[in-house]
Amino acid sequence: MASILLVRHGQASFAAADYDQLSPLGLEQARRLGLRLQGRRYSRWISGSLQRQTATLQGIRQAHGEQGDGEIDARFNEFDHEQLLRAYHPQLADAEGRQQLLSSHADPRKAFQRLFAQAWQRWLDPRHSADYSESWAAFRQRCQQALQEVVEDSQGDVLIVSSGGVIAALLQQLLQVADEQVLALNAVIYNASCSRLLYHAGRVSLSGFNDVAHLEDEHGHLLSYR
Repeated sequence: MASILLVRHGQASFAAADYDQLSPLGLEQARRLGLRLQGRRYSRWISGSLQRQTATLQGIRQAHGEQGDGEIDARFNEFDHEQLLRAYHPQLADAEGRQQLLSSHADPRKAFQRLFAQAWQRWLDPRHSADYSESWAAFRQRCQQALQEVVEDSQGDVLIVSSGGVIAALLQQLLQVADEQVLALNAVIYNASCSRLLYHAGRVSLSGFNDVAHLEDEHGHLLSYR
């Protein structure tokens, strides 16, 4: 029986003009994971095509001692969170409008999380599917198909760097939870965390979720959700 290590990308650049870049903390998170995995062999190293995903994979591989690049599979890309926000509230359509909307709150991060949860619930509703370039059902199918092909085409252990929404959608299938519970899974997935799947003869099972032992210390300064 072989394993698939699902890794969420390191911390990106929240509230910056370009979110899709690893922060200095995100780079360190990737490096710490690569050091922890030294000595373990992976037959395939895969990431989505988003910059925060490819940079995380690169950081892990460098610290692990690997040469060259891993594989890119855009089906492991995150959903378009900007589109979800725009469809829910016009003022969330750009960074400036978002900043104005959130600046009136005592805790902008918590306020953003509330707005995002509401935007997510709208996305789940099939009555609004036409408002998005990728509906929730299409996103979920895309993620599940990508994982199934990895299972069918791989031998040995595999490492995949993706994003919280993708990981949550894959766990939904394995755990058979309702659509309404997927956001709760997504919300607790740490940056650079590891969830382990086991696969054999086309069957996949979950054996570990959201492991961050490589980031834990007495200060907790390496742990982040966003």
